[in-house]
Amino acid sequence: MAKHFADSNEVLEAQPKHLSPDDTTESDDIETASSNQEIDEKDEGIDEKDAEQASQPYSTETAIQSIERYKIDTSVLPRIDGKGFPAGNDGAPVGDAFIDATTAMDTAAAAETATPAASGADTSATAEAPAGAEATTLITPPEALKPAGPTKKRKLWLIPVVLLAVLATVYLGGVIVFHFIFMPNTTVYGIDYSLKPVSSLAASIESDTASYSGHITGAGIDVKLSAADINLTYDGTGYANDALSQENVWAWPAEIFKSRELKPTGTASYDHDKLKEILSGVIKENEEAASGQDHSGITFNSSTGKFTMSDQAIAMRILPDKADQEIGDALNSLTKDITLDNKVIQSSENIEAAISAANAYVAAAPKLKLGDNDAGAITADQVAGWTSFDENLNVNLNEQAIRDYVHGDLSKQLDSKGTARTYTRPDGKEITTVAGGHYGWVIDGDKTADALINAIKSGAVQPTVDVPCLQSAVTYDPGKQDWGKRYIDVDISEQHARLYDESGSIIWEADVVTGIPDGRHNTPEGVWDITSHIRGARLLGPNDESGRPGWDTKVDFWLGVKGQDTGFHNAPWRGAFGGQIYKTGGSHGCINLSYDNAQKLFELAKDGDPVVIHE
Repeated sequence: MAKHFADSNEVLEAQPKHLSPDDTTESDDIETASSNQEIDEKDEGIDEKDAEQASQPYSTETAIQSIERYKIDTSVLPRIDGKGFPAGNDGAPVGDAFIDATTAMDTAAAAETATPAASGADTSATAEAPAGAEATTLITPPEALKPAGPTKKRKLWLIPVVLLAVLATVYLGGVIVFHFIFMPNTTVYGIDYSLKPVSSLAASIESDTASYSGHITGAGIDVKLSAADINLTYDGTGYANDALSQENVWAWPAEIFKSRELKPTGTASYDHDKLKEILSGVIKENEEAASGQDHSGITFNSSTGKFTMSDQAIAMRILPDKADQEIGDALNSLTKDITLDNKVIQSSENIEAAISAANAYVAAAPKLKLGDNDAGAITADQVAGWTSFDENLNVNLNEQAIRDYVHGDLSKQLDSKGTARTYTRPDGKEITTVAGGHYGWVIDGDKTADALINAIKSGAVQPTVDVPCLQSAVTYDPGKQDWGKRYIDVDISEQHARLYDESGSIIWEADVVTGIPDGRHNTPEGVWDITSHIRGARLLGPNDESGRPGWDTKVDFWLGVKGQDTGFHNAPWRGAFGGQIYKTGGSHGCINLSYDNAQKLFELAKDGDPVVIHE
């Protein structure tokens, strides 16, 4: 660059200021040689000066000196003051204007030195200058054309790149590590395996397998089983890998702060033939034990109230292949207590259906009702006794057994007619009657049996059966008072009778004379009821040897108690009642009253009122 400026200066000095275009052209060749020699001589001195200036800081003074040195026409350059480059007239920075100006000067100089052939311009027109004007060439100062040095830029972008690289390394390292060890806060079926090698889980399950001891129950069997019995082994590696697969190692930065319970599964291997041999031995033993059982081994358990198949009957029906499969599934998790279900039993569906039908019968054991009174219930054990199974496991209900029960035990339980009762009279006297009288419950056996059979077969859960009756009472209280508060109490020992109303209050009472206690004329004891009201009744005694009635007496009021044999009536032939008259001068069995008392009782008493006669 310095040499270029020097050559330009020499050219300017060598040319006259006022030459015609012709003169300029002719002198070019003559002067060129001498000019080249002078340029070479000066080149060396100018280079040294340029180097000295290049080493100094660029300033406004330096720019001015360069202009003066190279005789640059400053009229075409921006004005320069001593402080720097002010803004140009168009507002652009002086630096930019200066560079544009110098670039224009370089272009002009190149145009002037170009040959006509190269430029393609008219030479005469190019060489001619305006009159009175000096021919001037503008040359860019060497300092302005000095190439700028390299700019140092801060490489801040390297920081995040380095951080990302470190994080990626740590992350991938964690992924690799947690492919071989378990993450923190990890348990396997409750056992802590935090930060333990995956291989330790494999070793543990294989060790547990070697020492395995199991207990097989259900399906009627109870068998102990060890690993040695069936050559049991385990795929520990597969088990551990399954546990590892349940961890999300790719998300380990977040997962290490969480807790997890792993539940891996694996596969056990064993000798199936040895296991089936053990099962076959159990089946044979139970076949021998079940050979004498009834109902195909189905029995009723009173404590649970259900039918079940006996253990021996179940075990003899075990299917070894199905049992082997179920036991194998349990061995995969090394389950020590293995319970077989009914799926391993031959014809289990038929057995379950039979047991279900029988249990439905048992569940339908009906409740009993006498009128508005609860009268107990048929028990599950009773229904179980009426239930049987044939060889095809069909369920049968013994209907005849039910009818026999109704006419027998159930009648004794529910019928109260003619039975002894113990009760407490309203005045506090405790009384026990003899077994006699016709008042009380009498069920209809045939209709009751039909009702029970239908209820048991209905499938309903403990339905209620209204027991059909031939005769009813007020309440049901076996062996005790089954009549209401309204009744007539005849106390033979007191020779006194009382009529109680519905509230238990006495509304009538009187002394009486009962039958002579000689065994032939006794007033019949027990619980009876009023059967009739008759005015002007005619009393006839038993016929004598001649066929005539033993007596023939007319009374005003008759209330029958034992049909037409015994009743309440007035006795006009008596002048006294009560006391001990009955023992020697008593009646033939009737209850004698005075006219007034007989009339009042006749009016107050109702047919059906219970009459309790006792000592």
